[in-house]
Parts: sequence; structure tokens; C-alpha cells
Amino acid sequence: MRQPPERSARRLTLTRAQVDRFAAASGDVNPLHVDPAFGRRSAFGGCIAHGALVTLAMLGTLEDAQLAWISSLRASFASAVAPDAELSVLARSGSRGRTELVLSGRGKQLARVLAGSEGDPAPPASAAALAGPPGELAPMRTRAAERTAGELHAGLAVSGAYGTGEELVELADTLGAGALPAPLREGLAWASYVVGMELPGRDALFTGVTLGAGGGGPAARQVVALREHDPRTGQLVLDGTLLDADGRARASARFECFLLAKPHAGPPAAILAPPAGAVRGEVVVVGGSRGFGAALVLELLAAGYGAHVVYAASTQSARALAEAAGPCRERLTLHELDARDPVALDALAERLRSRGAPLAGLILNAATPPLPMGVSASAAAELSAYVADNVTLTAAPLGALGALVDADAGWVVFTSSPAFATPPRDWPQYAAAKGAIEGLAHWLATTSPRLRTVLLRPPKMATDFTNTPSGRLGAAPADEIARWTVAQLAGGELGPGLAILEPGAAVSEREPVGAAT
Repeated sequence: MRQPPERSARRLTLTRAQVDRFAAASGDVNPLHVDPAFGRRSAFGGCIAHGALVTLAMLGTLEDAQLAWISSLRASFASAVAPDAELSVLARSGSRGRTELVLSGRGKQLARVLAGSEGDPAPPASAAALAGPPGELAPMRTRAAERTAGELHAGLAVSGAYGTGEELVELADTLGAGALPAPLREGLAWASYVVGMELPGRDALFTGVTLGAGGGGPAARQVVALREHDPRTGQLVLDGTLLDADGRARASARFECFLLAKPHAGPPAAILAPPAGAVRGEVVVVGGSRGFGAALVLELLAAGYGAHVVYAASTQSARALAEAAGPCRERLTLHELDARDPVALDALAERLRSRGAPLAGLILNAATPPLPMGVSASAAAELSAYVADNVTLTAAPLGALGALVDADAGWVVFTSSPAFATPPRDWPQYAAAKGAIEGLAHWLATTSPRLRTVLLRPPKMATDFTNTPSGRLGAAPADEIARWTVAQLAGGELGPGLAILEPGAAVSEREPVGAAT
């Protein structure tokens, strides 16, 4: 078939409802796709669309005649796709008569699909050989497996029932991919189920699939074998065969994915009560109940402070933090409110003001996780929105609570990052947001000369936000950084003006009042 010339990009948006429909149709109900609380604890800051659903939607931008001609495809996923995000798909002629589809969003290439009728992958022998007679089939999972790295080894196999129904057909029609051959449609759903529910399961990151169509009737069972596992990076390569009720190969596939570290449910362990007489009677407000924020809270409690913690939606993490506080629990107060909400913040300020004593400190730590982004005209609005949102998460609590901090001995901490000076290539919005937040710190140091204004630039830490294959490389333990930070704040050595704290080194800059720029 003659391939079409490259054409202009087509707009694409995957809705939250479509993600839920695909989860039900494919059986991939991995919490990263369907559980908002789990999604918030991930490196993506929320639920993301299934890679196989993204592939199906990309294919839906082709004409029916092109779809019907496809017998194999290769999909690779470079970055997450959030529901309701504005995307674009560009189709162009690829090698060997194939059609190449490129998905873009946030100024970046997010996914690529190469589809055609030549070069179909053969059914992986390692998996096909394990298929054997049907026998008694293990049922499809309704809850994702939670595997550890120690369980994964070459040759590990899983098998059992697998099938899809009319829900998948209806969703494919809705996406414009109804003409895609049924083995490929079922194969994409199966690929999602395998990685997200079976091997490795809950803590998987799906990065690619090579899929070839077979024949036979509707899918009825599956067998998958682990081909390769790199314990250092968590990368896995799987071979699989999808079969019909008579044992004929419906589709064959090679899957590529990663096993991520298990998400943090909260602080790892309870703290010990401070020695008698160490309780200060001083109160601090901290933004954030998980990750670095939770580690700071526990160290502040251990140093004798009382802590009021503001968190928006991480209820599970807040409960874990309260449990970890142990004997210091009575000095911990949790406030579930949005740090962007001026009404809720003013109510909290009034409650704290009624105590009569000023705050010892305010730690502005709330932030949203960045997704890879480029600087382009189309992504400018998203970049600006990210910066505005993170500045609001700092400026709103500062405006409502800053006046309550002891002007002579108190401190306000702005959490920044070394990324301000050495920005990661794919996070321009993050660097811009931290630059704006550092500007606020300089403003406060200039306008409130007796206050101790602290710019904290912690290194990359092992938290949920860095729980990606490359994110954890070289990441420092959050509790160690928190312990160093609290020692600086509680040590009484910070003078008025601006101090820049970089954990692992001494205070690198201390400016007198009026010298901040």
C-alpha cells in the first residue's frame, strides 16, 4: 500500500473517563492509573494514562484503510501522559513501508509508534514453549502483583487466563481505532495487563512493546517469561504469547519495562522522645506530610519543637507521619488544607494567633512534581502554569503566616534546589519556579531585616518524586538531609538577613540586612 505523505499534526486528548474505561476493558487496574491517592505519591504527582491506551489513541488518528493493513507495531514511551492533557500526533512515512506516529506534549516527544505489515516479530520461543495444553488456568488478577527485585530472575514465567470483551471494541471505536485488527487490539490490552498486573506488577513503569498479530479466535489465555533483568536499573525484558481457547497464537510480544522502588507510605520508623528538658515550647509550621517534609517534621519533633503540618490530600502519609511521631505525637498537629487557599490559610493563622506566642519558624516546602517539558510556543502556557502554581504554594502561606513568625529570633525557610543554578535539561519549568521562589526569599530578607530568612538548597533526595529509573541514581537519604537542616535551624548560629544553606556544606552565604538583591 502506498504510504501517505507527512501531514499536519492532529490534536489528541485522553480523558479521565477513557483511562477508566481502558482499565476495565484491559484488566489493567494498576493503581498508578486508577487510584488518585497512589498517583499523588508517585513521581508523576497523579494518575497517568496507560501506555497501551496512548498507543491505541495514536493509531486512531490513521484512516481505517491504513489500520486494517497493520499486522505488527512497535511502541515506545518516553514520558508519562496525564489525563486531559493537550497532545498532538504527527504521522509520517517510516522505513520498510511502515507508518511512524509521534506523540508530542509539554514541548516534548512523549511516545512513538511504528506500524506496518512487514518485519512482524516471531512468537517468542521461550514463552511459546511454555504454553503447553490449556489445563486449569489461573484467573486474571484483580489486584496488581507486588514483586520485589529478589523475586525476578531470567526464566520466571507467569501464565493464566486472559481475555477482553466488547468494552475494548467500543473504546477502540470511540478513539477511531475500530478498524485495527482484533489480535493487535487485544494484544495492546494484554501488554498493559501483563506489565501493570503480573510481571512486574504494581510498581512497574512500561516503556515499550513490540507486538505481532497472529490468528485464531478471541484471546483466552496467556504465557509470559522474563527474558532479562538488570538489578541495578530495574529494567526488565519479557517475552509473551497470547493464545485463543484452542492454543493458537493470537499475538506475540516483547515487553520492556522497569521495576520501580516501592512508593513511600510515610516515614520509615518512629522517633524517640527528646531528653527531659529538651522540649522547647516553640512551634513551627511545615508544609508537607511526606518525603522531605515528613523527614523535617520528625527531626523538628526530635529537637523539641511543636509542629503544625499543612497538607492538601496525602491523608495516608499524614496518618503514617502521626504514627511515626511516637511519643512526640502530642506536639504534632495536622491541618488538611490546600496551601493555595487563602480562606483556609487565614483560618489557620487565626488559630495560631490565638496561642499568643509567635512562631519559631515557617518552612515553605510544598511543591508539585515536574514532568519532562520543553521550551516551545505550544508548551509556554503549561510552563507558566507550573511556575505560577508553585509560587502560589510558597507565597500564599508566607502571606498568611509570615507575620506570625518571631521577628527577632524566628526563621522562614524557602525550599529551593541546586537545579536553580544547574537546571536539568527536561525541567525548565522547575528551574524557573525555584528561581521565582528564591526571588521571594531575597524580597523577604530585604523587607524584614531582623528576620532570619533561609534559602535551603537540598540535593536530589530519595523520595516519591525521584522514584524513576534515573531519578534515584545518586539520590541522598531524605532523613539525613533533614537532620542536618534542623541542626542548622536549631543551633542558634543563624543571624538576621539571608542565609543560603546547602546540606553537606556549611552555610555558604550570610547577608546582612539590606544587602540582599
